[in-house]
Amino acid sequence: MTDRQLECITAIADHKSLTGAARQLYISQSSLSQMLARTEKELGIPLFQRTNTAMIPTYAGDQYLKAAGEIAEIKENLVRSLKDMDHSERGRITIGIAPKRSSLFMPVVLATYMKRFPEVEIIFVEEDQRLLEDLLLRGKVDVIFITHPDLRKELEYRFLYQEYVLLVLPRSHPMNTVLRGMEKIDLRCMKDVPFILVRRGHDIRRICDRIFTDSYFVPNMCLESHSMDVCFHMAAYGVGATMLPDTFIKGHPFRDRVACYYTGAPYSRQVAIAYRKKMYLSFVMKEFLSIAAEQITSTYCGGENAFEEQGGIC
Repeated sequence: MTDRQLECITAIADHKSLTGAARQLYISQSSLSQMLARTEKELGIPLFQRTNTAMIPTYAGDQYLKAAGEIAEIKENLVRSLKDMDHSERGRITIGIAPKRSSLFMPVVLATYMKRFPEVEIIFVEEDQRLLEDLLLRGKVDVIFITHPDLRKELEYRFLYQEYVLLVLPRSHPMNTVLRGMEKIDLRCMKDVPFILVRRGHDIRRICDRIFTDSYFVPNMCLESHSMDVCFHMAAYGVGATMLPDTFIKGHPFRDRVACYYTGAPYSRQVAIAYRKKMYLSFVMKEFLSIAAEQITSTYCGGENAFEEQGGIC
């Protein structure tokens, strides 16, 4: 197996087609097809099942790709360890992060990190959280920021802080008088208040639906959106109530337009940094992890995130 064969087979699997892979590799489709045919002939077994719409790895193809990933990891770790021998302050870090969290975390982290390591190249891969673990396991990114992670034995985690879900109302809403008088928030008093929520499929909506079920409450739905920004701004402009993570609300420029209420410790999720256990941690990577943990926890843990149980108001 040559490096070029490994690269080509991996590209075909990533794109599920010769056309997309050839475009990525800057070679003709016919050349790539011939290379694949030669490789399969050498191995004596097909690596892909051809369909009308896609090229799907066979069992042998899956094993080949797994080995290709391990070989690439070994080579990358070797390069990083050799560069690290002189305590190099150069390198590249590829970060996987959800777009909204990127706008919250990356300015806080990189303002400090890039002053300390100006020669480190930083690359963002901004994707939906559901794709981040897959990208990390495939070696497409070095580190990811993730919430509510399902612990994987292949990954190492650094847990940063607990993120809570808040009930958010317009500050001028008359229900604030009722809610401030409660020792524990009872959502059933909100039956006539319109709700704006993120759509199903988002992790935060899953937590919201759990809160509603546990509270024996059916929200009066006004609007659903894929954007937390839309939900927050609707509440800030007096349209209705919403439920959002405290990380998003802290420091928001419209924070003074809303009143927020703690919904309870069970309705929270862990915020973590994850990376592959087999990955060599270079000096600049170790420093990135350390600075990221310090800056994020100091910004988003404590202060407004330290809620009072009495009344649950923050």
